[in-house]
Amino acid sequence: MTSRIYGLGSVFGKTLRDSSRAALGLGLTVGFLNVVTAATIADQFATAAERALFAAQMQALPEIFQGLLGEPINILTLPGFVSWRLVGFLPIMIGFYSITSLTGTLAGEAASGTLELILSTPVSRVRLALQKYGAHVVAVAVLISLAAVITWVGNSLFATLPQDSLSIFDAFGEFGLVALMALLAGSIGFALAPLLGRGMAAGVAAIYLFGSYAVNGFADLVPGFSILRTGSMFHWTEHHRPMAGAYDWPAVALVLGLVVLLVVIGIVLFQRRDLGATISVGARFRRAGAEDTAWAGALPVRVLRRAWHVIGGASVGRWSLNGPGLRSLGERLPAGLAWGLGLGLYGFAIAVSAEQFADSITSVPQIAEMIRQFYPNIDFSSAGGILQLAIFGFVALVTGVAAGTLVGGWASDERERRLEVVLSTPTSRASWFVRSALGVLLSVFAIGVVIGLAAGLGAAIAGDPAVPVVTGGLVIGLYAVALAAVGVLVFGLGWPQFAGGAVAGVTVAFYLIDLIGGILRLPDYITDIALTRHLGEPMAGSYDWGGMALCLGVVIFGVVLGAWRFARRDLG
Repeated sequence: MTSRIYGLGSVFGKTLRDSSRAALGLGLTVGFLNVVTAATIADQFATAAERALFAAQMQALPEIFQGLLGEPINILTLPGFVSWRLVGFLPIMIGFYSITSLTGTLAGEAASGTLELILSTPVSRVRLALQKYGAHVVAVAVLISLAAVITWVGNSLFATLPQDSLSIFDAFGEFGLVALMALLAGSIGFALAPLLGRGMAAGVAAIYLFGSYAVNGFADLVPGFSILRTGSMFHWTEHHRPMAGAYDWPAVALVLGLVVLLVVIGIVLFQRRDLGATISVGARFRRAGAEDTAWAGALPVRVLRRAWHVIGGASVGRWSLNGPGLRSLGERLPAGLAWGLGLGLYGFAIAVSAEQFADSITSVPQIAEMIRQFYPNIDFSSAGGILQLAIFGFVALVTGVAAGTLVGGWASDERERRLEVVLSTPTSRASWFVRSALGVLLSVFAIGVVIGLAAGLGAAIAGDPAVPVVTGGLVIGLYAVALAAVGVLVFGLGWPQFAGGAVAGVTVAFYLIDLIGGILRLPDYITDIALTRHLGEPMAGSYDWGGMALCLGVVIFGVVLGAWRFARRDLG
């Protein structure tokens, strides 16, 4: 019985066992962050007067800083501040975990052929899908419960004022919504994966998750975002903050209803389609162009078809079959371009609205002076300066997570036994490793290229210099390549199952060290561990050449050492 719940006795048990370590680790990390934040606020603002002054300063922040944090509700209290400062961001962190798990649970295994073996046993498709999705729900529930209990205990330990008390039910009420929002993002990928495949479905779900967060945060500053925010789950649920004493249960019910609907859609599509069958976008486009002779010769159609031949052709072979490097590049370039396009459109929207952002800063002279003191090299009246202040750190975080998904897909060649066939040909191991790893790294770098070009176009439209913005995108790409090299090294050392997770883990670790370092005022020798602190302020035209050389060094070290070890170890 135990093995059916947690073990190899059932599909549910095996799926839960495979995901338990990641869920426990993420739950402990989230709980630790909340406890650290609570301890810091309780120590630095121990009296009611100090807390009131601090809350007034936070509420006076310009919208450019408040945008991604949300409305400061009841931040005079310790749980209210933790809810505003950290919990509002957690659907992004846990949402990426949910997307990765739910897009791979069926579509990934179907593409690799492992589902064919499972379905050869007396297990129906519906039962298989329900057990796999149910195991993920349990994993997320464990994650959230662990984070909620740790947050509640930490708040109880560090509460210094009467209003700092937190009910365990309110903690679960807030973290329960976080779980549902993460599941909604993952369920989008789950529903689309039978149609689009794992990579494209994960990209669409991630773009919705990230776009929903960004659009809601900057809706009052960016033209058009106020309309788009109506589709944002962060907008629907912004007034449900039980830790701050605010409740909106109808919004929670709406998210739950959408999750159930998407799960049903995903199961129906999985039941009705052939295993591994996905829509071939490139083939559909070429076929449509060939059949519509009236439009086939038109210039826009010829341009689009040529663009797809260059970009989309990667997903259907041709040049991508010429060696392991081009194959690796061809398999992952479309996903990299999709990630870059989603983040680039976000940067474009911020850049063209730079004037509104600058006005929001100068409207509070004290804040403007503080920014000048902390960021003397940033001209926040320019598009580049606004992009550096508003989105650079967050875009670097998401790009690192995207790099993790690309590296994880590359490492799956060994996990799913395809690499044994590839290396049975007259190809040296070291050569295959270096060439295919470079293909992955180029796909990752393409994310930064597209971000820079799109944001640079927005800066040019706003009448500001585009070159620093484009260069800033290239720096983001270089940083993401350095993170991906960590996964390349992990794969080469013999742990392909951890390659993608290592990249995502290092990315989040750097982000949190940078974030917590500022909150706790940690010494420089700790905060300098974060590679993000060695990139300069590139979108504003200020560069840290030493940091970029360090990124290149990490790339060379990861590829060379990984290739050396890979050539000397057994597969699997």
